[in-house]
Amino acid sequence: MKVKLIIAALSLMAFLAGSAFTQHGVVSVEEVTGLWNTDSVKTNEEIRFLLRVTNNTGEIITGVANGFRVYSPDGAEWATTIDDTTGTIGKAQFDGFFIVDAHSVPTGSGADTCGFGGIAFSAGLPVNFDDTAYTITIGPIESNYHTKTICLDSSLYLPSGVWKWAALGSVDYFPDWDGPHCYTVHDPDAKPSFVADPTEVSWDLDQVQPANVEIEITDTDGGGISFTLAKSQDWLVIDPELEGTTPQTIICSLVVDNLETGETYFDTIWVTSDDAYNSPFAVPCSVHVTASGVELYGGDSRPTSFTLSQNYPNPFNPRTQIRFDLPVRTHVNLVVYNVLGQRVNTLVDEVLSRGQYVVDWDGADQGGSAVSSGIYFYRIEAETFTETRKMVLLK
Repeated sequence: MKVKLIIAALSLMAFLAGSAFTQHGVVSVEEVTGLWNTDSVKTNEEIRFLLRVTNNTGEIITGVANGFRVYSPDGAEWATTIDDTTGTIGKAQFDGFFIVDAHSVPTGSGADTCGFGGIAFSAGLPVNFDDTAYTITIGPIESNYHTKTICLDSSLYLPSGVWKWAALGSVDYFPDWDGPHCYTVHDPDAKPSFVADPTEVSWDLDQVQPANVEIEITDTDGGGISFTLAKSQDWLVIDPELEGTTPQTIICSLVVDNLETGETYFDTIWVTSDDAYNSPFAVPCSVHVTASGVELYGGDSRPTSFTLSQNYPNPFNPRTQIRFDLPVRTHVNLVVYNVLGQRVNTLVDEVLSRGQYVVDWDGADQGGSAVSSGIYFYRIEAETFTETRKMVLLK
């Protein structure tokens, strides 16, 4: 029986100790106004920190030694620092809320700027209090501090040298703090030093047409910023493939063998550099593949030699098809001539990838007029390969 009582007593002590450990109050930043985005503050505007106080200690808090420091680790400065109460706590409940500063004036002129402390609640911080209790406002920060940093953090309030709350009966609690909170100073009117032109790349091409685009990456400050490139899709090729230094021209090209007619493809070139306000930046890329007069046939077949097949049907009226094979990517010229050796129509005059192709001729000349019955010749030229075949149009 004694053993059971001892175990129960130890369990109760552990429970109480755990409760005392977890219930020690919370001070947190609830909102920051004057932000450019989630981690940047605007220049030439006030920045206001709203601080929430949560008393989950189960005690009425009568004394506080919370200190706060607004500072810049890299030398940003601001005009004024103002403290105030808000929410359901009134100014009359504070006694001794004041600003201390290593430079005597709270102007953000050093890394140890604007310590806040000595807050005493004359009426007591109620049990279960959970509200925005006070604010710290600084600024404005001038544009010449663009890219600098400001931070709000806890600070030990000297004379006691601790960060704590005191309750009736001299019980001390040490509240949690969710800081530090640091923000980069941003001038919305500042031009980025790291730019790309064009800012977006888009192709609209025949499947068999090669395509490439030049993107110029420059540094308007002239500092020669190093950058790295990233992309995700295999159809897009970029050179330099991995990295470079401004000024630099990137060549963007397409692997047209992998693109299907009628499809639209998307990717983004991500350019990452040490330009804090413009990295990474995105260069969207897209290509829409349109139908071509020259069509691939044979699926994934990869010819090993140049060939020009006899047209089919032959004789024909009024249409026929001409097939040819390319073992390499090359410029192709396919022309129809009459018996006098005069050019009737150019069917192909473009660079084609390796593959098997078929071209449809509708029996019309270059101007679109139907030609008369008779014998015609079609001739292909591709690299060193040339060949001529005869066909007959019967009406």
